Order: sequence, then C-alpha cells, then structure tokens
Amino acid sequence: MMQDLPLSGRTILVVEDDFFQAQDLSDELREQGATLMGPFSTLAAAEAALSAPGEAPDAAILDIKIRNLLIYPLAQALDEAGIPYLFATGYDQSSVPHGFHHAPICEKPFQVRSIVSALCNLCEPALVE
Repeated sequence: MMQDLPLSGRTILVVEDDFFQAQDLSDELREQGATLMGPFSTLAAAEAALSAPGEAPDAAILDIKIRNLLIYPLAQALDEAGIPYLFATGYDQSSVPHGFHHAPICEKPFQVRSIVSALCNLCEPALVE
C-alpha cells in the first residue's frame, strides 16, 4: 500500500549528472513512494525547477559537483527556503564549506538504500503533523 512506503507523499529534488547514478536513485525513490523533481543533470535546470511556481520539494539529493559547477548556490537557495537536503558525492566532509556542514553526506560509492534512509530522517519532522 502506498501509505506504508517510507517516502510516500514526499517530493524529492534530485540533482545528479551521472546518468546511471541518477537512474538508480530515481528508481529506488519511486519504489519508496516518492514523487521526483528531476533528476536534473545541470545546475541551471535544477535552479529553474526550484524557482518555478508550483509545489516545492520536501527534501533534495545534491551531488556537489555538477558538470564542473559547484552545487552550493542551489544548496543556499534550499537553506533559505527551509528545504532539507543531503549531499550524495565523492567529496568528504572536510571539502564542504562550513556553512553547509549541517547537511548529511552520503559518500560515493553509496548504497541507494542509505540515501533513502537519510532522506527519511530529513523528512521525518515533516511527517509528524
């Protein structure tokens, strides 16, 4: 049943420029009940989607480096909008600017299920109504 899925009713923004990684994440997130925004393989496309009128995501998965651009401007926009996110990246915590240390990091290679678990933790406060 749909309501028994851990991400049911949640919209997740996915920004990942590796096609296979994006596909694996998307498939697993959908299996867990999530609605997706993306996946986006460019920073510009993700920023356009976030600023477009309509429903905002409940959480986001961000790769730190998207086609040689750093994701931090989008992360800042998510912070300003109060939308939690995690980094799914090859970078470690020491390479992340201090202002973004609050975001969990799932280092590549990661298990897709670990991303789902981290997302559930990010969305959990929103699940309690």
